[in-house]
Amino acid sequence: MKDSFVGLHQVQSSMVAQGYKIGFLKEQKYTPPIYRGNIPAGYIISNTTDIAKWMNLQLGYDSIKEFNKQLIKESHHPDRSVAAFDKNSYYASGWEVVKKKAKQYIQHEGQNPTYSSFIIMQPNKELGVAILSNMNSSFTTSIGQSVMDIWEGKSVSTNQTDSYQKLDKIATFLLSVLFVLGVIFILLSIRTIRMIVRKQRERRALKGKRILMLSIHTLIVAAFLILVILIPKILLGYTWTFIQIWGPVSITVLFYGFITTSIIFYVYGVLLILTKKHTALIRESFGKYSLSSNG
Repeated sequence: MKDSFVGLHQVQSSMVAQGYKIGFLKEQKYTPPIYRGNIPAGYIISNTTDIAKWMNLQLGYDSIKEFNKQLIKESHHPDRSVAAFDKNSYYASGWEVVKKKAKQYIQHEGQNPTYSSFIIMQPNKELGVAILSNMNSSFTTSIGQSVMDIWEGKSVSTNQTDSYQKLDKIATFLLSVLFVLGVIFILLSIRTIRMIVRKQRERRALKGKRILMLSIHTLIVAAFLILVILIPKILLGYTWTFIQIWGPVSITVLFYGFITTSIIFYVYGVLLILTKKHTALIRESFGKYSLSSNG
């Protein structure tokens, strides 16, 4: 395995496939930060030729004397002293051992923000499938599993979806809604400012009812922004920094879209609260004059 390395620092960047992640319904180039402490787990660089050699060793094809075949077999044995992943899935020396009826599969899936892989084997049948992708996608696992199913004569469902694509579609739709709202609030704000410049609206003293209205307006917008900031932590246990690195590009833009639209809405509300139509002021003054005259 002369073309396999541990860590990006071991190989020239031009030799590594460009990483992508989904965003706005299409693939987007992305270079995430490197988690140096996670290099042994998430930054093994290889190619299909070397992976095929390694799988041959796992399946017992390779006759290299330097490797103890018994040691390889033992690494496939499930450790039942450790809690199972689920009913029929156990951990084994970096592998997941899955039992389906009378068959046993040795498999492992891995991912970092812009790459994913899936390996599934049946050592007793000397059969294995490896899928490497330069995008983090659940399709990587689906493809590998489907190839194994086809090999075994099983039917394969074509109605499969990727969780990242689902999130991207939702985020893209919400961004479209926010864009429309943002444009509406900007146009209303510009219209209000023009009215102020043309003396059609005049500034009002900040007291009494207007202080209350401004306070409520500020609290509502502030509460919404706090909710937007905290909701990933509340619902998923993640921070926005984590989501920005691992999630679709559209989700990061959606986050800033919420903040931007909220600020525009806040400014528009403040303009309305601190000013009043000039005609209303005349009507109010006329009413006071009439009352004093009647008096």
